[in-house]
Amino acid sequence: MSLRLKILLPVLLLGIGLLAMLAQAGVAAWRDSQRAETQAVAERRVSRLIDAGVMLAVERGTTNGMLANPGGAGAAEPREHFELCGG
Repeated sequence: MSLRLKILLPVLLLGIGLLAMLAQAGVAAWRDSQRAETQAVAERRVSRLIDAGVMLAVERGTTNGMLANPGGAGAAEPREHFELCGG
């Protein structure tokens, strides 16, 4: 075995090992990126569901208040209720 081969062989093996480690780290980073994007999409959907739940709670509370006290409901209250519900 020549001296040149004895010097180049360990360097080449270390280089191949380094490339394998870099490839593995790149694949892991890509998976993490995909997972983060999926989580962001799910978070946006959950946020919209929570907003819808809050709007329903406001509508339900206002409606229950008006039904519990029908004599106290004036002409302005149904209009305000309609505006609160996004109508």
